[in-house]
Amino acid sequence: MAGAALNRIILAGKVSDTPEVVFGNESQTSRAKFTLEVERRRFSEDAPISSDLIPVVFFGKDADMVAEQVKQGSIILIDGSVQTRTSTSPSGNTLYLTEVSGRSISILPTTQSAVAQETTESSVPVEEETIDDVPF
Repeated sequence: MAGAALNRIILAGKVSDTPEVVFGNESQTSRAKFTLEVERRRFSEDAPISSDLIPVVFFGKDADMVAEQVKQGSIILIDGSVQTRTSTSPSGNTLYLTEVSGRSISILPTTQSAVAQETTESSVPVEEETIDDVPF
């Protein structure tokens, strides 16, 4: 496809470190950086579980939201794009960095909170109708 390009990635995983929030010098735009742990697909049940650690960055108001609501261990869903950049180390070597630039984020319920919600919902007594309750 000539001229058609798509750079979009959707990831779900666990935040492996506390998000680091910094303010830029030129634009004073917030930037939140963290690492997302994403499990790899297993092709057999007896295969060991392995995961990738993917650097993620959010900017602006999304970065402020990440700083307030995302903690280490949070389960999140990210929609974003892959970006690469280069820099030079103090020793003169070229460094390449690939990261996900987030566009939107959703915090998913953890297993414990989902179980607590199910328990709360199932503990409410349900009234059953009997044939005597039917008005006709």
